[in-house]
Amino acid sequence: VAIAAADEKVKPTPLTPRAPLVKQVKPAQRPGVDHPLPAGALTGVGKAHVVMTPAQEQAAIQRKYDDLSRFMMMKDGPHLSQLFRALTPPEFSYTDIHKKRFTRDELIAQISHQMAIVKRVSLATNRVASWSSAKGVGKAKVVSGYKMVFATKAKNGKTTASVLQGESTSLDTWVKSRTGWKLKSVVSLKDSAKLNGKPL
Repeated sequence: VAIAAADEKVKPTPLTPRAPLVKQVKPAQRPGVDHPLPAGALTGVGKAHVVMTPAQEQAAIQRKYDDLSRFMMMKDGPHLSQLFRALTPPEFSYTDIHKKRFTRDELIAQISHQMAIVKRVSLATNRVASWSSAKGVGKAKVVSGYKMVFATKAKNGKTTASVLQGESTSLDTWVKSRTGWKLKSVVSLKDSAKLNGKPL
């Protein structure tokens, strides 16, 4: 998932890391529209009292990233924001590649804005490359791939189509709550974003 500004110089703000182009999810139906949100989507990953192996934990966390990717592919801003809010605590923070920090509300506002200007999303993947947890805190290294077409407005007033694509990596911290794992923070480690083929 990538968050991009609407002005002329679009600087991507990835929601989570980007991955080598892994299988992208193209749902036949719209979760939450044609059928309910994925089971457990609004209550975290599983129940906190359920003991899981590290592999089971990673698989459960991966499913949450897959759900986010689905809504991104569909450009479904309302349900993407709803799911993201459900998966994060109020104190969630996102730190971009330039060390700028965003609160949960600020990031959700960017997500909503991006979904409003994006015309098409052809790639949105998030892969948990590694996972470890101890004493109720999990660390996930996430690699993501993204490609989207959106409209930009030049100084002369003309609107043109631009293509934003790239890969990014982030370190995500999850904490175990009464209702399951919650995404507490995302720190971007690297991003190879390109706008119309030119590095940003």
